[in-house]
Amino acid sequence: MFYVPFIAGTIVGGGISWPVGWLFIATSALFISRESLLRVWRRRTDHAARVTLLVHTLIGAIGGVVLLLCFHFYLLLWLALPGMLLLLVNGWQASRRADRTISTEILAIAALTLSAPAAHYVAGGHWNVTTWLLWGLSFLYFASSVFYVRYRVTSLHGRDPEVKRRVSMLSLLYHLLLPIILVIIIVRGDWSSLLLAAFLPIIVRALFHHLRPPATLNLKQIGLREIAYAVIFLILTVAGMS
Repeated sequence: MFYVPFIAGTIVGGGISWPVGWLFIATSALFISRESLLRVWRRRTDHAARVTLLVHTLIGAIGGVVLLLCFHFYLLLWLALPGMLLLLVNGWQASRRADRTISTEILAIAALTLSAPAAHYVAGGHWNVTTWLLWGLSFLYFASSVFYVRYRVTSLHGRDPEVKRRVSMLSLLYHLLLPIILVIIIVRGDWSSLLLAAFLPIIVRALFHHLRPPATLNLKQIGLREIAYAVIFLILTVAGMS
């Protein structure tokens, strides 16, 4: 959810460069620091977590300063500030064990996928419609996993029939609306149909399992398939936007 959009933004934007390298270091450090932040919030006396958090935050800050002062990518602030705010809110929810709702997971994805426009801007040096489209596509793609995985888990292990029905309907509705949204984006923006093809694996897998619900649940297998689908999404999205 973080690195696939980053790679897509980098390739579409123009490729690897020194600024992209600094962005990779800064954003990765801040992304990794989230785990230490959660440990600090949950256990105030965890000194190792405090040190790790400080180190990662300093690395992220140094990378950000270099990008701003040496390479003058000032528009990054418009992505960094809301991105950090979203992750802080999500981290605060996670520290209180309230991060497993659909809304909080969607919030986390909105923040993580900001790596796409950030990488595109830094790689190409410009900010345009493609910059935001990369974020929109990445967000729509990874939000699918929230609805799909929750549907798979709830359908087999949920105890409340009303919750099972609601989760099932949300997943089905999302994956029925997704191709419509993509077609509108492609037609209005005159984009390649490869962008729709990039989403087909996850749309088909969701609708198929709604028609024929599996009798077993293997989260490791689901995870590996989601990684494979993400690679397909990356390749076709880059091909469709390059």
